[in-house]
Amino acid sequence: MRIGVLPLGYYEGIPRELSNKGCVTHGQAVLPIVGKVCMNHTMIDLGNTTLQAGDEVTVISADPKQPNTIHNTSDAHNLFPYTFIAGLSSSIRREVI
Repeated sequence: MRIGVLPLGYYEGIPRELSNKGCVTHGQAVLPIVGKVCMNHTMIDLGNTTLQAGDEVTVISADPKQPNTIHNTSDAHNLFPYTFIAGLSSSIRREVI
């Protein structure tokens, strides 16, 4: 298994409830979270992708068809959407589109 390490964890607002359950995406590829969400790191299964260090993945998607939107993640893991959003650390870079 190829594992990618994301430099964010529950300190930055990724809920621990997503340990071994949540996912991130890269284009249309869904990359499951593996192991426990740590304080400042989250591990993902890179599967058969060609992702390398420095490649971008989407943690929270704006595409309603993706499983990692605020709504879809909250529904799938019994999270309150407002708490999920409010829990995101101010240290996370935001991109307004």
